[in-house]
Amino acid sequence: NNAFSIVRILELLKEINYQGRFINTSSSLVYNTSNNKVYSENNALKPRHHYSCAKAMVDNMFSIMNNELDLLSVRPFNCIGVGQSSRYVVPKIIKHFKNKNSHIELGSIDNKRDFTDARDIAAMYEIVCFRRPDNSNAINFCSGEGTSVREILNKMEELTGHNIKVENSSSLLRSLDDYDSVGDITYLKEIGFSKKYNLSDTLLWMLNN
Repeated sequence: NNAFSIVRILELLKEINYQGRFINTSSSLVYNTSNNKVYSENNALKPRHHYSCAKAMVDNMFSIMNNELDLLSVRPFNCIGVGQSSRYVVPKIIKHFKNKNSHIELGSIDNKRDFTDARDIAAMYEIVCFRRPDNSNAINFCSGEGTSVREILNKMEELTGHNIKVENSSSLLRSLDDYDSVGDITYLKEIGFSKKYNLSDTLLWMLNN
């Protein structure tokens, strides 16, 4: 569904001579994440599992059909905010601090990730409806800043005055966690976007809601 349903939509849009912009949500996981720490839209696509393979297939179709339709692939990195399931690491941390738990089980906590406030992501979706990069059919949705889980834990301790002991769990370690992953924001700047919320803003928003 992540691949072929979109391909069918593209075929339909071409058939009806669609004149609008078609925006598809891809993923930062399409990049060759073993080679870089900061990922540009111009980096090679080298997905590492079936979900990202499907997303990369659509991105490649966009490159093929870009002269026929106005196509834009957006590639979100780590979007965080109110309402996100606690099976993801940041809401899990928020929940543990809110409940004043004494310990938390986590996997890797020192690799850098690009965490972006969901409200900034929403604003990115709004701006790309009207503006897009001149020389790319893809754009990263990210903050351009790397933050480790350890830094988030430290920030939460500052915000709440509560300390939590981290217990490393091998069951929570993933092969994708052995690298840093930060997005390049050159194209976001090109279209005039600037983020509104910093990490402390986001953590407080999640903590208070």
